[in-house]
Amino acid sequence: MNPSPSPHRLCSPIRVWVIARNTLTQLVRQRAFYFLLVFSLVILLAAMLIQNFTDDASRQLKIMKDMSFFAMSIFCTIFAIVATSNLIPRDVEDRTLYTILAKPVPRLEYLVGKYAGGMLVIFFSLAIMTVLLYLALYARQQALMAEYLVVLNRPLSPEGREDIELILSQLKEAGPSWRLLTAVLAIGLQALVLGALTLFISTFASSGLFTVVVAFVAFFVGYIEPVVLDYWRSSAESISRLGSFVSYLVELVFPNFQTFNLVDGVVSGAALAKGTMAKILSMAMAYVGVYLLAAYFCFAEKEL
Repeated sequence: MNPSPSPHRLCSPIRVWVIARNTLTQLVRQRAFYFLLVFSLVILLAAMLIQNFTDDASRQLKIMKDMSFFAMSIFCTIFAIVATSNLIPRDVEDRTLYTILAKPVPRLEYLVGKYAGGMLVIFFSLAIMTVLLYLALYARQQALMAEYLVVLNRPLSPEGREDIELILSQLKEAGPSWRLLTAVLAIGLQALVLGALTLFISTFASSGLFTVVVAFVAFFVGYIEPVVLDYWRSSAESISRLGSFVSYLVELVFPNFQTFNLVDGVVSGAALAKGTMAKILSMAMAYVGVYLLAAYFCFAEKEL
């Protein structure tokens, strides 16, 4: 008697990885890493011109970190929306989707694989940008410290020596540290949520442009949502049950993207509140799971 064939698994990690790897290759071939060149130029330009902004040595390093994290956030936000919005439409246009689903590959595996491939590009890019940031920051820190060490070796008054030693201490604290990785991780987690939201929108959108526009609007709503709702609740004398329900629904559907903004605190050297990273990580994973599940339900019913 011939052995019965093994049952078809609902979600195979191997098949998901193959789709993710092919998506990663596809995005790289489309020159998705060009924005890294722009980021490199921003960092190098900041390192060369930073002394023109202020004479405060530690503030120079702070401005470098601010500019670098701003560039990271902008590039990850744009890439998470633009790249993810075209994953499904491009496969439909190239008829690659029909070939994949005819294997047969469950639609859940296809969605998770495409999403994972797009997010791999973002995290590889973040890793490269982080290395560039650390190298540029370290080079600038050492150059500044060398200048003040030369001054320290000269005859100085006790007050002048204390000032130079204080500046050197501030430079040591303002240089590269493990604390910077928390801001990088928060930027990456925000990109994960935004990518999952964009993928969900693309499953029912009529075009890639519509997906991009709606995703940017959703990101903007999620970013200003806490400020608007807090102002509305504090200014309104009384809120009806319907108003309370609507505000709760908005908070539930649109993630509070300001939660992922750890840059200001990290750059200033402030300690993160206990449990902050756990809260951000759990929030990101919850929204990613919900958006991917919603995307699957929409995509499963879609006629192709």
